[in-house]
Amino acid sequence: MPLPPDHTPLHLLLRDARRALGITQADLARRVDCTQSAVSMMEKGRPDAMARPTLEKVASLLGVELPPEEDATPRIPASPAATSVRICPNGDCPSNLPYRVGDEVHFMPRAHHGSGTRCPYCGEVLVASCPSCGEPIRPGEALCPACGTELVAAALEPGEATDAWLRTRQEQSRLIFNWATPPTPLP
Repeated sequence: MPLPPDHTPLHLLLRDARRALGITQADLARRVDCTQSAVSMMEKGRPDAMARPTLEKVASLLGVELPPEEDATPRIPASPAATSVRICPNGDCPSNLPYRVGDEVHFMPRAHHGSGTRCPYCGEVLVASCPSCGEPIRPGEALCPACGTELVAAALEPGEATDAWLRTRQEQSRLIFNWATPPTPLP
């Protein structure tokens, strides 16, 4: 499948090809010997999610033509020092509040402020900009305002999340928020 003239980002081509073939992220990960979270992060535009040889296996399996290696690297996001707002891109992290739209689960990321480079809840490297277009992340947004890419990689395929799972994860996230919010001093 050659690159279309509109230059659709590679991660979206791979995601769409996988879905068109009816392959789950977990099945694809097994076939190319990587983790499901690596596939999920790659599909969200994370350049560091998988090594080039693994990406080549994915593309071959899905019938997608990879651009030359120097063209395959997405734009480098701004450094954490360039902005004070960063988020954890991991859909399994309890700092990200899940919500449902139809059968799909999405995540509202919690803004992390300060000088740390790793998520205090799961240890993932925090990001300061959209992995697809490099737009700085702003608090309270689940999608990049410039390109519409989801900022947190969904850990589940559409329809995989049950209502019970969603309620449990939302409660875990609320507990994290309450724990992380300093108490209001008494007068």
